Amino acid sequence: MPTNRRFRTIAEAARFACFDVAHPRDPGEWRFQGAIAHRSHDIDMILSRGMGFRAVDVWYVDNRDDTLLQITVVPGGAPKNEGGDVEMIELQGVDAEYRTRFSTASPNAVIVRWEAGGNGFHAIAHLTPEFTREELLRVLESIR
Repeated sequence: MPTNRRFRTIAEAARFACFDVAHPRDPGEWRFQGAIAHRSHDIDMILSRGMGFRAVDVWYVDNRDDTLLQITVVPGGAPKNEGGDVEMIELQGVDAEYRTRFSTASPNAVIVRWEAGGNGFHAIAHLTPEFTREELLRVLESIR
């Protein structure tokens, strides 16, 4: 049975999902808001039988209007994305997808997707004149 739970700390979410959750070590002005852990099946089925998935969403905000940063960490690989314009960039020493214009409802939204250290990462952010691509990539680069 699918289960989603909200936690006050990344460590609590990691325990529930049963994997180490990499997260920004230098978030700058971004403030951690919480984590949501997801499991598609009972944890024993996921770990012993390889059935289903587990993931943790980590949420950050700052004092600027309309800013939100969500980073999803999935052991083994990141969810695939479709649509929009894709630019291949380097992040944490590996190839990453930097996707724009995938949503007409949120024209300033971007998705960055990459895999490193056995985990897949999927970051969603809304860029503004004050929150730039460079700042986003600096925060994502600090994930360990």
